[in-house]
Amino acid sequence: MRYPALTCARGRREGKSGMLEIYQALARRTGCPDEFLPELSRIVPSPDAPYVLWCAGDDWVNPSRLARAFGTDLETAAELLEDLFRRGILARRRPADLDRDEFWYHARSFYSLLLIHLGEGRVDGLERASLVRLREFYLTRRIEMYDDLIEEGALKASSEVLPVEEAFTGHRHPHSGETTVMPGVDAHRLMAATSALQLLPCACRLTFQRCDKPLETCLILGSRAEEYRARGVGRPITVDEGEEILRIADREGLVHLAVFEPGDRPYALCSCCPCCCHDLQALLRFGRTRWVRKAPWVARTDMDVCTGCGTCVLRCVFGARVLGNGVLAYDEARCYGCGLCVNTCPQRAITLVPRAPA
Repeated sequence: MRYPALTCARGRREGKSGMLEIYQALARRTGCPDEFLPELSRIVPSPDAPYVLWCAGDDWVNPSRLARAFGTDLETAAELLEDLFRRGILARRRPADLDRDEFWYHARSFYSLLLIHLGEGRVDGLERASLVRLREFYLTRRIEMYDDLIEEGALKASSEVLPVEEAFTGHRHPHSGETTVMPGVDAHRLMAATSALQLLPCACRLTFQRCDKPLETCLILGSRAEEYRARGVGRPITVDEGEEILRIADREGLVHLAVFEPGDRPYALCSCCPCCCHDLQALLRFGRTRWVRKAPWVARTDMDVCTGCGTCVLRCVFGARVLGNGVLAYDEARCYGCGLCVNTCPQRAITLVPRAPA
């Protein structure tokens, strides 16, 4: 979208050298390495770059400030800021100390731009080689950030495993036969209690594109869901729809994770594959054992019933199950309690039992 009133009001430097200076300054303020300047110029188009740069200062800005700075009318300034927000280039918030209903805006960091543009499939114009480099930068930067958050105590873990079917219906204890309340994170309770529930395509699978697992599996909660709605991303769903989506993902062999933000508040229920999920990659590829918290359940196998068919081995992404010469070897310490093996064992030889305290 072009904004002629703004474009003409301030008078940009003309030519390639002027735009290069704008992008270099924007890169410094958003934490974009110089090597990614060409990619930054595609994510933030040149007509928008001067205004995004102005929004990348120390302070958040409102339409009035932008209108004064660029000598335009308030309506045009508000339209520009809201358009950049919907496209994922600016962040938006409503200050709690303001009496009036007004949004303020700020340029996103380069990491946040990648999080949105890769995770929402907004990669038109980016070459394959650029995407490969951007994906690795994004994952490396995320690991650095979350390592720091966990080390500082702002997060206990990035996510927690959810055995979804058991979370819906309660767990039938294999010995006493009593139905027990699901401890830890409960998918149904989280969805039922949230102020908003939004379904999005899986950002990880859109980012890394390493498998053909279902995309419509990412359930966003609360204020995060409200932000996506305001940007026109995804669609609102009911709790019943959310539970059915998790059941479908369960049948597809996807690990269910509750994902946390600082303060250990869950903001998403994700159905994850080990090849694309940033948390499972951090755990399995980079050995970040503190990132993913185990469910308070662990699988137990009745070896008198087990036939050694290997179905559970194929379902376990954590390496807890190995089949050799028709004999199952199971390492309980490696089990994260996801429940995928329980739901697919043809002999019903596997149950989940409460995990012993560490």
